[in-house]
Amino acid sequence: MKRITLFFAFMLTIALAFASASTLTIRSSDNSAISVIFNGQQLLQTGNVIRMENVRPGNNTIEVFRINSHRGYNNRIKVYQGYIQVQPRTEIFATVNPFQNQLRVDDIVSIRPRNGNGWGNNGWSNYNQFDDFNSPTCNTPTYVPGPMSIDPTSFNQLKQTMANSSFESTKLNIFKQALSMNYFTSTQIAEVMSLFAFESYKVDVAKLGYTKTLDPQNFYIVNNQFSFSSSVNELSRFVASR
Repeated sequence: MKRITLFFAFMLTIALAFASASTLTIRSSDNSAISVIFNGQQLLQTGNVIRMENVRPGNNTIEVFRINSHRGYNNRIKVYQGYIQVQPRTEIFATVNPFQNQLRVDDIVSIRPRNGNGWGNNGWSNYNQFDDFNSPTCNTPTYVPGPMSIDPTSFNQLKQTMANSSFESTKLNIFKQALSMNYFTSTQIAEVMSLFAFESYKVDVAKLGYTKTLDPQNFYIVNNQFSFSSSVNELSRFVASR
């Protein structure tokens, strides 16, 4: 009789755990591929969006790694390590910024059948597969992978090549070549601008780079590279016209 009571108590505990379980979805801000270690366990899933189901409520440890591919080899760089607080029966949408060691929670919704878009006003458009949490498609959502920024090794090689050039015009041409085949982050564009001495070339780099920047919401940081407010104003007018 005691064993039966313990068995039912055990089953009740499991049932309550699943009833209160939550879902956590993490994306990378620059659409780069990431992998996750959650509560000490390495997840097999990789990609620019990672979705975890049956997440236990409470304080959970999380490590996020950016996956860099170079000449057929993949290496992982840890871009975040910390904790995330999970409430029972919630769907959490978060964004990791690989360049600022930051994990931002964008939205938290209750797990229940509902209408509307998953990320709605936070810029995650039309994730209708999150609307019906009882639907089988909820377990296998389809994501369209986006472009990735130039990997750190290639970016360092680009900066070194530009730094070795004596003329500003040559540096700009080298950057244009790289720009035709790669995407950049706002921080990387700012670093490229720092290689130029003349203000006019810095403005040119900023204008060219903006069209291939994966995080335009952070592009304001390139203004730190300008010495004159007129350059900031010129770039602002250019960005506003895009």
